[in-house]
Amino acid sequence: MDKKSELYDKKQYLKSYFWKLNVEDFSNLILQDIQYIYQNFKEVDELNEHYSYKFELELSMYFDVLIYCLRGDQSPDFKRANKHLRLSDNIKTLVLEILRNQKYSNGRAELIRGLAMLKWDKELVVIAEETSVWSNSYLLSLELVEAITKRRIAGFSDVFMEVSQANAKNELERAIKKYLSKEDGYKKHKDDFLGQ
Repeated sequence: MDKKSELYDKKQYLKSYFWKLNVEDFSNLILQDIQYIYQNFKEVDELNEHYSYKFELELSMYFDVLIYCLRGDQSPDFKRANKHLRLSDNIKTLVLEILRNQKYSNGRAELIRGLAMLKWDKELVVIAEETSVWSNSYLLSLELVEAITKRRIAGFSDVFMEVSQANAKNELERAIKKYLSKEDGYKKHKDDFLGQ
């Protein structure tokens, strides 16, 4: 079996059986799968402007499946079935560890978007506070600014202004301006999640 087919099977397995797995087995499966992707798709990606290597694109697509599983969009029954995973502190810690791992490069962008989709505000704020995780990447910066804006969390104007000056690209610039124009109306503040 070629590596693309094997990866397809891994994603199908995750989609089909995630709700039957306990937190430890689910975590181990995720770690094994992303390691497989990282090791087997190291070719240079010349076709995609946001990804330098094929593993970044494959990780992004895998994380899309992961978020789909955690959200429980499929039905109310699945939402109840996967609640133990979605609410697990161990799963949230695992996601933060993956986001902090620089070797996955821009492949982590979908995971940042996923934090907003899952309404994991505390984890989103934690990553936003760790600027070394995302500020060197245009794609990660853009996803983070958009996620913080979507979740309406105030307190990041200084950080985003710094990133804006270092990464002056139109799309990121627009996302930061949108955040800054709406920040005063946000009821949540980053300090609410950091215990300050």
